[in-house]
Formats: sequence, structure tokens, C-alpha cells
Amino acid sequence: MPDMSWTPSQGDTISKGDSYEFIEQVGSGGFSVVWKAQNQSTGEDVAIKVPNYANANMPDTDIEVYFGRELSALEDITNAGGHPHIMELHESVSHQGVDLMVVDFITGELMEDVQSITDPQNVRQIGIAICDIFSFLHENEIIYRDLKPDNIMLTGNDEPKLIDFNTARDPLQCPNGHEIKFENADQNHCTVCGTDLNSGTVVTAGGKFKAPDLTNQQYRQGPWTDVYAIGKILFYILNSGQAVIQDNIDPRDYQVSTSAPLAEIIQRSTAVNPTNRFRNATEMKEALEQNDASVSGPSATLRIQSTGQEFTVSPGDTLGRKNTAGPYATIEVDDPGNDAYISRIHMKFEHEQGRWVLKDTSKNGTILYKNGTPYQLDSTSRTQNPDRRALDDRDVISPVAENYGLDLQFRTN
Repeated sequence: MPDMSWTPSQGDTISKGDSYEFIEQVGSGGFSVVWKAQNQSTGEDVAIKVPNYANANMPDTDIEVYFGRELSALEDITNAGGHPHIMELHESVSHQGVDLMVVDFITGELMEDVQSITDPQNVRQIGIAICDIFSFLHENEIIYRDLKPDNIMLTGNDEPKLIDFNTARDPLQCPNGHEIKFENADQNHCTVCGTDLNSGTVVTAGGKFKAPDLTNQQYRQGPWTDVYAIGKILFYILNSGQAVIQDNIDPRDYQVSTSAPLAEIIQRSTAVNPTNRFRNATEMKEALEQNDASVSGPSATLRIQSTGQEFTVSPGDTLGRKNTAGPYATIEVDDPGNDAYISRIHMKFEHEQGRWVLKDTSKNGTILYKNGTPYQLDSTSRTQNPDRRALDDRDVISPVAENYGLDLQFRTN
């Protein structure tokens, strides 16, 4: 049992792989207290997150759930190779039964405290980095529906770092394998079989940075849901730290000085109807890089051979199994095996140096047929097969295995 009465003091040390000395408390939130500390072996400054058991507004068990969810998300990010704009987990340490996180100590300011970035070029570069973060998270099945200024730090050279993962979560399942719907993710029991759950995290929609898709069932959630929040963040920066509860935002309507291309990118990304936004963070990143809201990259078509159903494919699009818990792929398909072998984010379509590339992001692999010859793609470490291969016109893609029951023909447009 954790000793919930224990709190660190200046000069205390903890150790696991390395030893760390607590220097000073530098922050406090609803779920954790943040201390600056020093790695005794290297002299490196680190941050240590400690569960905030002193928070009288929340039961200790809930604090542990939220703290554990952040730790799980950071471990997943580490296992996926990490990202330069995401806070890095150095290691987790248990001290007197209390779980602690040792993470990067980031020098800078919270975005909510920064009101001096008015150069559209700087804002555009921040947007490019944030788009890259969310493309990475989506590809690795990490859900992050609470992007807001107090979850981002800006370093001295205005590089963004995503620092808060209390509301991030992996796709939820009960112990019997039933998917837990997003709106039920804070309940204590599975709504299908009644089994006890490890509590999840529900993000209440309707804030100044949240997309209408989170509450309006007329629209399907997907990568475009993050695009909306990114657009709202860019407007917030340009508008000297002032957010608005509006959609289809053109910064020029608020007397904000900016370039026409950036204003148009923000307006497109904050459209009410997701089909009017950028399809995914990769496409938005390209628009920001080219400084052109009308950017339209190459497109291709996927055709389910058994039914003839077709889907348009753009760079950055993902394909995965239909589900109610998220994350949601750009293109969703039914799993013919009924056993959830197709991952929620099973594959990703990229376009590099003029060629289409198929990248496996699944737990069970993908078969790519070229002129009838099968090639195994595998993003796990179970085999020596590559995780990606170039795509050509009329190639056939089969999730999971040969003869699994879903064959998709790829056609270049």
C-alpha cells in the first residue's frame, strides 16, 4: 500500500536505475505535484511528478487512476520511439509504495502564460510541430482529446513540448474484451457484462478548444477532431492568449494581425463540419509548411474487392477497425473475423518523394500483394519483416493475414 502521507522535501533522494535529489517544487496540479530534481550520476536536471494526494477535491483512488494513465501513455510513447516535441519519460520509481515519474525538466513557459508571439511565421512553425505530435500519437493509438494551452510548454526558442497526459488514454476494454464507449469510460463497471473496470478518463466536450464532433453525433470523430483543436490553439497564440467559443474562426474578424494564408488555414481547421477541415494532422502540417490553406496533395482509392465499396485516400490517412472506444481511423472497416484482429489504427498511408508508402501500425501485421506475391509487413518486433513498403497501382492489401476475409485494392488517381 502506498504511504499517502509521504511527500518529498528538499534534499530527499530516491533511486532506481539512477539516484535523484529533490531540489525544489516547481508546479502543482489536480493530479500531481512537480519537483525539479537532479540526477546524481549525470548532474542532469529532471522533473519528478508525485501524485497529489493532498488534493481534497478528489479521492486518492481517482488521483492514482489519472496518474497511472499518464504513466501508461508516456511508456507507450517511449516504446514507440518517443517524439522530440513530447516530454520524455526517463523512468518510473516506486518510493514508500508511491509511484513517481522521472521526466524531462523543460525550461520555458506554459503556452497559457505566453502572450508575445505575434509573428505569423513563428506561429506557423509552432503549428507544424504540434501537427507532427498528433500525427505520431494517432499512429500509435494514443488518444489525446484535451489539447489546450496549459498542456503545452514553449521553450526559449518557441519550440512546443506536450507535457500533460492525464487525459490521454489507450483504447479501453473490460477484462472480458468488451469495448468501452468513450461516453461510458468513467464508469466503474462494463455496461455489457458488468465486470469491474479500471476507471478511464472522460474529457467533457464543449470547451473553447474542443471540436463539435465530441458531442454532436451527426459527425464521426477521427483525426480531424485533433485538427480542430490545433486550429484553435494557433488562433489563441495569435490573439494574445485569448480564446473564443466559436467555429470557422477567421482571425482577421478579431482584428488580429496575421497573414492571409495562416488565417485561412485556421479557418479551415476550425470548420464545424469535419469534411471541411483538413483530413488529418499530416495534411494540416503540409498546408502550414506550404503556407497554403488550399493545399491538396495526391489522392488514391481503396476498393474492397468483395463489395466494391471505395474510399478516398490522402497522405497521412489511417485505416482501422470500426469501434466505439477510439482512437478512430480516417477509414474504418468491419473486422470479418469478429475477433478484433484488425487494430483500431492498423495501417497508415504516406506519400514520400513522389511515391505512396504503406506502413503497418498494427499488432497483427499486414499482407501486401504485388503482382500476386505476398509480402508481410510487421510493426512489432516478433519478426524481421519491415513495417513499410512502397505501394503501386493495383497492389492488394490484406490486414492481418492471407485469406483473412478483407482484400483492398489500391488504385492511384
